Amino acid sequence: MSKFSDNLRELRIEKQLTQKQLASRLYVTKQAVSKWERGKGYPDTTSLPLIAKNLDVSIDTLMGGKAQVNSKIKKNKVVAVSFILLFIIFIFTVSFVGGKDNEYNNFANYLEESLIIDFPSEGELTTSDFEDWIIYGNEIKINKMSYFVFTDEEEIKTFENELIINQIWVKEINRELLNIIPENIIEYTLIGDYYIIYNTNTNRYNSLPETQGDYKYIFLIYQIEHCRLIVFEYNKSYIGGSNEE
Repeated sequence: MSKFSDNLRELRIEKQLTQKQLASRLYVTKQAVSKWERGKGYPDTTSLPLIAKNLDVSIDTLMGGKAQVNSKIKKNKVVAVSFILLFIIFIFTVSFVGGKDNEYNNFANYLEESLIIDFPSEGELTTSDFEDWIIYGNEIKINKMSYFVFTDEEEIKTFENELIINQIWVKEINRELLNIIPENIIEYTLIGDYYIIYNTNTNRYNSLPETQGDYKYIFLIYQIEHCRLIVFEYNKSYIGGSNEE
C-alpha cells in the first residue's frame, strides 16, 4: 500500500497535476485521491488502468517499487529512439490519419442506433479492455470500459437538451437495477447526471429481464460538468430474481 501511495503522489507531482485535477480525470473526488496518497484507502481495480494512463506509466510501475521520476535513463531512452519514432510516424501518418476519429465515430454510431440519440461529432474516445483480466487476485467483471469527452460546445448543448426529453435516459438508478450492475462499478451510479442500462439481447432499457438467461449489457453514465459519457460493457446471468456475474 505504501509503495502505491508514494508512487501515486510522486507521479502526480511529476505530471504537474493537483489532487483535484487528477480526481477529475479519474471521475472521483479530491478526497479519494488524498486518501490513496496517504495510504488510507485504495482505488477500485477498474480504476488502475485509467490512473496509469493519466500518469503515463504501466500498472506494474504504479503498483510496484517506488517510481523513478525524471531519471537520466528515461531521458536517454527518449533521445535514443526519437529519430526512429519520427521516421515511423512519417511513414505511417498517411495510412493512419483519421484512425482515431474513425474509432470514435464507429463506436458512437453503434451506440446511437441503440440509444436513440445523436452524439456530438467532435471529441475524444478512450477504451480499456478488461476481458478475462485478473489483477492481484481480483477478477474484473466487465469486458470493456470506454469514455467519450465531447468538445464542441454547440453540439454538447444540443446533446444535453436531447437528454432532458429522451425517455430512456434517467437521472438516477433505482435500487432494483443495482442487481444487474457488477459490484465493482456500482459506485458509478453516484457520479453522473443521466444514465441508461441497455440490454443488448432484449433491446430493453433500465429493466430486469423477463426470463432467466445470459445477457450482455451496456451501462452509460453522462456527466454534464465534464462533458463525459462513460460506457461499461459487461455480461450478467439472470436466474429469476438473482444474478450471477
